[in-house]
Amino acid sequence: MSINKITPFWKNKTIFAIGTQTANQILDLDAKVNFVSNAKSANEFAYEIKDKIIGSTLYVRAKKVESNLFEILKNNDISIEEITTYETSCQNKKTKLSNNCVLIFTSPSTVKCFFNIYDWNETYKVVAIGKKTASFLPTNIEYKIPKIQSVKYCIELANTLI
Repeated sequence: MSINKITPFWKNKTIFAIGTQTANQILDLDAKVNFVSNAKSANEFAYEIKDKIIGSTLYVRAKKVESNLFEILKNNDISIEEITTYETSCQNKKTKLSNNCVLIFTSPSTVKCFFNIYDWNETYKVVAIGKKTASFLPTNIEYKIPKIQSVKYCIELANTLI
């Protein structure tokens, strides 16, 4: 995890994780997870944890986010800092996609990248990791969302569409 390169002290903090997959990654890095949420969005997560945060908090995030988590917590008098640990980057090289592909979108950024490079083909099937990501798809595209927001469950759902 890139936060290890920024500061080793994050492991000593109270850690709130959105989803079991994130919690498992944190545990794999020998840190303690104090609370695991099953929220379906970062905004929902913010409202869920706002009364559980004591003292200041650190929001580890992507360079570009589509949620209002920071603002929600700030507006609820939470002392919060942000740290950017990764960025989604788009390749401009177009590869050939076959008909009947199953596409998995894991963030609004991946949806934007895809549609900046590719034209839509009516034979494609789509799995979006959550409602926020799905909201960035063109309105004419049908999609499925896994019951649990994680890449693992996206792949499992995608395999049922093949």
